[in-house]
Amino acid sequence: MDYIKIALLVILIGVIMVDILKNGQACKIFSKYIYRIYILLKSKIIICIEHIIIFLSKINNNLISVSESEYESLTPKADLDRENSYIQALKESIEDCKRKNIAIAGIYGAGKSSIIESFKRNYKEYRYLDISLATFTVNGNDPLEDQLERNILNQIFYKVEHKKMPYSRFRKINNIKKLDILRIIAIIVLLIITSTLLIKPTVIETFNQNSSYLQEYFTKIPILKYNTNISMYIIIAISAITMLYVASVFIKILLSKFTINSIQNKDGNIQVGKRQKEESFNQYLDEIMYFFEVFKYNVIFFEDLDRFNNVEIFTKLRELNKLINSSESINRKVTFVYAIKDELFFVEKNSVNEFVSIDNKENNKNRTKFFDFIIPVIPIVNSENSYDLLKRKIDEFNTIYREEKEKVSDELISDISFFIDDMRLLTNIYNEFKIYYKRIIIEGKCESLNVNNLLAMIVYKNLYPVDFTMLLRQQGMVYNVFNKKAENVDSIMQELYIELEQYKSNIEQLKKEIVENEEELKLIYLDEWKKSNIRRVKIDDTEYDISSLIDFEVIMKAKNATRIYKNMYYSWQEISFENLDTINGKKTSYSKRITAIKSIGENIKDKINYNKKEIEKLDKKINEFKSSSIERLMKDSRFVSNLDEDIKAQQLIIRLLKFGYINESYSSYILYFYEGRFTKKDFEYIQGVIQNKPLRYDTDLTNIKEILGRLRIEDFESVSILNYNLLQYLLENIDSNNNKLKLEKIIELLSEFNDEYLNFIFKFIELNNKSGISKFIRLLCNTTDKFWNAVFLSSIITCEQRDSILKLIFNNCDINEIVLLNSKGTMKEYIESKEDFIRTIAWECYSHNFGEKCLNLNIKIKYIDEETFEMICDPKDNVCNKIIKYLYLNNLYEINEQMLRVIIAIEKNLLNDLENINLNYSSIKSYELEELKNYIDDNINIYIQNIFNYSDISEDSNTIIELINNENIEDNLIRNIIKQKEFIISNINNIKDSNFWGDVLKNLKVSFSWRNIFEYYKNRDKVDEVLAGFVNKKEVYEKLKEDELYENDFSEKQVKEIDGFVEEFIKSEMVSDIVINLVACKLREPFIDFDFNGLSIERVNILINNELVTVTEEVYKALKNSHFGMHITLVESNINKFINTKIECFDTKDLVLVIESQKITNVDKFKILQEYSENIKIDESIAALIFNSIEDILVKEELKYAMIKEMIEYLPNKESKIKLLIYQIKNIYKENIVELLEKIDSEYTGLLEFSSKKMRISGNHENELILKALKDNGYISSFKREKANLAVYRKQK
Repeated sequence: MDYIKIALLVILIGVIMVDILKNGQACKIFSKYIYRIYILLKSKIIICIEHIIIFLSKINNNLISVSESEYESLTPKADLDRENSYIQALKESIEDCKRKNIAIAGIYGAGKSSIIESFKRNYKEYRYLDISLATFTVNGNDPLEDQLERNILNQIFYKVEHKKMPYSRFRKINNIKKLDILRIIAIIVLLIITSTLLIKPTVIETFNQNSSYLQEYFTKIPILKYNTNISMYIIIAISAITMLYVASVFIKILLSKFTINSIQNKDGNIQVGKRQKEESFNQYLDEIMYFFEVFKYNVIFFEDLDRFNNVEIFTKLRELNKLINSSESINRKVTFVYAIKDELFFVEKNSVNEFVSIDNKENNKNRTKFFDFIIPVIPIVNSENSYDLLKRKIDEFNTIYREEKEKVSDELISDISFFIDDMRLLTNIYNEFKIYYKRIIIEGKCESLNVNNLLAMIVYKNLYPVDFTMLLRQQGMVYNVFNKKAENVDSIMQELYIELEQYKSNIEQLKKEIVENEEELKLIYLDEWKKSNIRRVKIDDTEYDISSLIDFEVIMKAKNATRIYKNMYYSWQEISFENLDTINGKKTSYSKRITAIKSIGENIKDKINYNKKEIEKLDKKINEFKSSSIERLMKDSRFVSNLDEDIKAQQLIIRLLKFGYINESYSSYILYFYEGRFTKKDFEYIQGVIQNKPLRYDTDLTNIKEILGRLRIEDFESVSILNYNLLQYLLENIDSNNNKLKLEKIIELLSEFNDEYLNFIFKFIELNNKSGISKFIRLLCNTTDKFWNAVFLSSIITCEQRDSILKLIFNNCDINEIVLLNSKGTMKEYIESKEDFIRTIAWECYSHNFGEKCLNLNIKIKYIDEETFEMICDPKDNVCNKIIKYLYLNNLYEINEQMLRVIIAIEKNLLNDLENINLNYSSIKSYELEELKNYIDDNINIYIQNIFNYSDISEDSNTIIELINNENIEDNLIRNIIKQKEFIISNINNIKDSNFWGDVLKNLKVSFSWRNIFEYYKNRDKVDEVLAGFVNKKEVYEKLKEDELYENDFSEKQVKEIDGFVEEFIKSEMVSDIVINLVACKLREPFIDFDFNGLSIERVNILINNELVTVTEEVYKALKNSHFGMHITLVESNINKFINTKIECFDTKDLVLVIESQKITNVDKFKILQEYSENIKIDESIAALIFNSIEDILVKEELKYAMIKEMIEYLPNKESKIKLLIYQIKNIYKENIVELLEKIDSEYTGLLEFSSKKMRISGNHENELILKALKDNGYISSFKREKANLAVYRKQK
């Protein structure tokens, strides 16, 4: 093929040579070529020199990179030695004759390529052929399998030089070397010369003739005529060089770009055409076999074939491997090694034509059947251990570049490591991070940039390269987060305002709500719906029973529904939500009430408080949203839910945004800063504002107008905007509406007035001129009423600074603004607390309408320090005197001792006698200072509190009574007057308000008389603690001894009232016994009726002993009921009256107490027994008690028969009965004696009957006694003892 080309080239050159020789103008043509060749050679030499320089620089860079190794290569590392298990397994498999298809299986980035490169480094005895499809892209026109085959063939055949496969039909463009071209040219020249000499020998003669002609022609040219031979040689040399160059170009084109497709034998025509299209394995199978015959490759590595998920190509390669290893012409083992992913044979297409990996037992068998050996590769990096690898690299970076600066945080490394699962990716991130760091931060001198943010941006760039590129074009997911920030915030703010209104509505509803229980409310409305005959409702095609409508979720669904139907009488009718909600207007909205009542809280008050707290939270959140950065907004679920759907699934981006690693200043981390419109400090300030990271307030800004143009209006809501230069510029250029709006935003920001903002305000005031400060102060005061309050309460503000601010306010603000600033009274409080106010503030502000401002603030000057007083005394100081005069005439001073003395001293010219001025009430009236008197009368309480009660001021009793009776004086102050002042009120009725009577009694400021005591009692209608305490005092009751309780001129009504008082007085346990004894001597008669309830035993004893009560039915009964036992004490003290007075309630229990009493004699006991025998019920114990107690009296005195009868019946022993009968036998009729004897013993029956027969009874002592008594009283004749019995001789008729 090459020889044919050479022949064609010779023909073409021959044609050119003949044309040159025939043309007489050849010299002209050659002269033109000389210059062109010169230019061409010059350019070629320059290109060669440049290539040499580039080559040498590359060598130098390689040496530097080897020595420094600052950046890590992404290429596979050949760092595994022969002892490595992977290398040993691969070596063993290659040596094994049966293993011809070997797989190195692992995930992407596991280190498969590193195993291959390490094996090649360790075992150089093999010849390796590498085939990689890492850069291969699919063309949609041809089947994927054919494209893969052609690409593999290209890599096989383009691996070697064409000349080493001379018989190959696989064509490629050849790079023809100059030596080959020279060799071909030499052959062509020799061919032309020899052919010309053989065909036309006269050519030499013709050449000589032409040469002679040229030499003769050169003699005519002035420059060449002296050296014609040399000129001739030059012409020949130029011609030869030109011909050689043209020939070399033609040959190169001919050999590299053309091929002969066919030769027609008949005409001998040669048809030149382009190379045929590449073919696949089947068409070039013989070429492949020829390739392996010529080249002794025995290990073929295939990489990146698996990324196309095409299993068929592996099948064909396995077939190809089998053919190669079976070929006798090749006669050696050729091993195919495949670097693949584990799931290759498990990839299938799903319904949407996407590749998915599905575990399948059959596919697993195919995988193990296809490969002769599989080497599994354990991943070097995954999301679990990437943290350690990345941290190791970042720690090295921190040590080198950030030793004394903020370092890359472990938190960021932890966050991003979960998303890095490939070693190449990790290495590339680290490399790019260092390059960006050096370029942007070090070379760009942007030390203020955050190294964490830079690393986060590099990670984002590597994991989301498409979106990163779009971000540079102001597009994509991340860009939309920032671009739509205002839109999303506005949307959320609308939602928050709706919630805010809902909570406010809840509060209003709850204030009117009478139902506290949710269930109770539901039952009320359910009952009303049922009364309206509504059985079911249909809400957007969903039916509900009417009982379900009370559920909060259902009623809210109805509220938002498009159509609602109600079922009445088995038919559906459309109804509006309003009519359903209010039951056709009969009730308040159920949805509003149930929403309000569902608020958290046990009662209505708690629910209202809950809604108020929620309103506070929402107000705070709304304020935060207005000026929040993306970092802060991303922590709010509302904002995140408003983001585009595509970014919500990107967890890494969400996390980087959430923690501020990607923020509003992202452009600073992806673009290089060049100083132009902005200085370095201007740029740092802009970045600080965007990132919401404040710089120093005194940062020097240069191009403030440009800075303002760069910032959004929202940026002026953040603390990072604060700068003295910027604020001064805005104040000076406030005429612009845009500047005015931005200045208002700054003022609104400062209006929070925390310590930081106050510090900024004071520093700005110190640094700027007076006119600017005037505007600034007015803006602060006009924006809010909190300015002075914050100044007053701040702990970082000195007194001098407060005074300075106060003077600025007084000098620059009008009356209304000052009054507004004093809304909480702090300005008034501060002024009133300053003793030096007049000389330090008022003196300097007097010309700025000071008096009216003080009047509107209602300032009350409390103190005047010594220096101020000296200024007042100085007649030359008209300002101070005018201020004092204005304060006096307008009552702008506090009523206290010092101020009153100063005012009186000035007005009455008593400055030298200040301390001797009397300030009591009567003296002040005597000074005839009408304004002062009226001011004190109008503020009498303050006067009493500050002066009258808290100084050694004496006053006469009449004046004190006047003050006590002054209705304008507060009660507590009057009580203090009564307590502190020395005075005596003769008649308690002189005090009009009886509420103070107790105070005068407590403080002994009233005469000690029974009349005053009685008047007090009448007013209170009881004896209270005050009255009791009063009379219990020794000095009081000693004085009361001399006073009469009952006066002679008292009417019967008055006496009755006194009696009632005495009774209550006696009953009061608070009154001491001494006083009761005193009353006893003042009482005219004892009480015949008395209520003893509540009285102590001791007090009852005093009443009885002092004969304050006497024995009556009422007294006896009252005592018996309230103090059982004390009624017997009353009896003991009044025994005779008791005996003579018939007490109906006297009963057996009382008798027992009387009988047991040691203070009542037996005689009196017998009298009582006789008197009250009808009231007594006898039983054994009582009968025995009576008999034993008064037996001696029974011998002498006659006892009523009824009592005798009962006692004989109940006396416990026979002896007592017989004794009682014997004692009373003289007083008893015979028939009664017979009755009694029978009661005593049945053996006495018939004892008193008339009979001649004697009667025998027992001979005991008791019988002997009774028989003696009967004999002595003539009831029997006689008796005698007969042995054990007594024989009784009865009376005969």
